[in-house]
Amino acid sequence: MKLPKKRYYSIGEVCKYCRVEPYTLRYWESRIADLEPVRLSSNRRHYTLKMIDTILCLRELIIEKKFTIDGAASAMKLKVGKESSVDSLLNRITSIIEEDS
Repeated sequence: MKLPKKRYYSIGEVCKYCRVEPYTLRYWESRIADLEPVRLSSNRRHYTLKMIDTILCLRELIIEKKFTIDGAASAMKLKVGKESSVDSLLNRITSIIEEDS
């Protein structure tokens, strides 16, 4: 599925594109500081493309890589500069863990 180009996306569009349930997305919003949707006059949740990228990264960490929500939040905080690849984040976390051992 390809998202149309627009400023904001509804929770339904985001859930369908990211393949997560709305209740999962709302839970992630309550635990991840960077994931706070914009609320317009209708008081509905609206997401930007940057938030959708964050959701996709969280989905990969939590669902596919089996991170806990806190572990995923920590991994998201480690993201520096242009380092957006989840694999590079995992390599960085692994090297930190190995240094502590």
